[in-house]
Amino acid sequence: ELVAAGVGSYVGINAAALCAAIEFGVQPLLFSDAAGRALYCPYPLWVSVPAMLAGHLTVWGAAEVVFTVGILAFVRRVAPGFGLGDLAGDGVQAAPVRAARPVLALVAALAVLTPLGLLATGDAWGEWSTADLAAQVGYTPAGMAHGWEWASLMPDYSLGALPSWLGYVLSAAIGVGALLVAFRLLGAGASSRVDFGPRHDG
Repeated sequence: ELVAAGVGSYVGINAAALCAAIEFGVQPLLFSDAAGRALYCPYPLWVSVPAMLAGHLTVWGAAEVVFTVGILAFVRRVAPGFGLGDLAGDGVQAAPVRAARPVLALVAALAVLTPLGLLATGDAWGEWSTADLAAQVGYTPAGMAHGWEWASLMPDYSLGALPSWLGYVLSAAIGVGALLVAFRLLGAGASSRVDFGPRHDG
């Protein structure tokens, strides 16, 4: 199980990185102005794919494996009966509440530690503002300069005048809460299905 989780996490994060790289890299081929300048991302596939995959195939992929396997091993050790039913409340035979406490404590600890992301400096590849991109390529892609911008509820993991670290913790808490709601909805949907089994006539 742990090997499968490690392989799945490594393949998953790199598959996501590859998809993002392709999304970036096809834009210069599909969208350009009369002068040949890109309207959006200016970097072609032979730049975007290595840029995205280099870090994910090495450092970030390894980190994903370590965290996935480590957390799964911890859950299996401290709460071997813990499963979706514990959070979903779906009528499935769940582990005792005390078995879920270490797992919930781990989730809370991870939420509290999210401000560690503030230690990272600079932007990840592809996460540039129009000004940053203009400084790199010498022009602002017209599609980005005159495009639309979606204002998120908590841009940059911040909320109003609250300190940055608190914004990170609140973002994590909101994410955990949203997942718990999703688990409950999935659990309710699963419990509503009734399997009558095969019919035997005669």
